[in-house]
Amino acid sequence: MMSSIAKFLIAVSCLFVLQAASSQSFASNPLVGTWRLISIVKVDPKTGERSEPWGKNPKGLITYTQTGMMSVVFSNEDLPALKDTATDEELAQEHDRAVSYAGTYRVEDGVVFHTIEVSNRGYYLGTVQRRPFTITGKQVSLFSAASGQTLTWVKVE
Repeated sequence: MMSSIAKFLIAVSCLFVLQAASSQSFASNPLVGTWRLISIVKVDPKTGERSEPWGKNPKGLITYTQTGMMSVVFSNEDLPALKDTATDEELAQEHDRAVSYAGTYRVEDGVVFHTIEVSNRGYYLGTVQRRPFTITGKQVSLFSAASGQTLTWVKVE
């Protein structure tokens, strides 16, 4: 019979192997790094009409770590710098012009899944956001089916 200590050591060893395997899979992941937002485009599925609902020059960063964590923040191009004396109305308008969330992620077959742990939008909390992606050179495009928007990012070197 195997002792409790031996069983414990085997279990701990297995955890380290699983952790190393997990880190290795993220290490070869092309999403790892920080990306700067360059556009958000929405295409109307009925008419094919393209629009830029966040403006021609939206601002944002998204980061994917080798340990499986991610964070994103983006805003429209004219997000005003509010003072600490901002009114409730000004704060509400600011909320509508920016999105941020963070949590963990996993990649499967050209889709990244964001598991949301914190967000400025309560309805994201605890959800898994599915984002099919394509990488072309130093750019990555993430598609959100819920909003019909494609967010294109360039790698920060």
